[in-house]
Amino acid sequence: MLASCPYFSKEPALTDEGGRLGLWVMQQALTELDPADMRIIDPLRRTFFSPQTTPLQGNEETIFRENYKSLIGEWERLKHE
Repeated sequence: MLASCPYFSKEPALTDEGGRLGLWVMQQALTELDPADMRIIDPLRRTFFSPQTTPLQGNEETIFRENYKSLIGEWERLKHE
């Protein structure tokens, strides 16, 4: 079974790192599916990310957590302005 997640944002374009992070998140959430069958599809740019074209590097969890902490910090800052 193929699992796909569309990306429809005109800007910014999804980077390779963003594609890897998205694939990592999908693999964490959809454990019953084969990671090799996962895709993030960017129809606006007619491209996609898969484990074959954008392999994980092993640091995705660290990057994801750093980005998440940064977003929480920004949210807290905006709430108190």
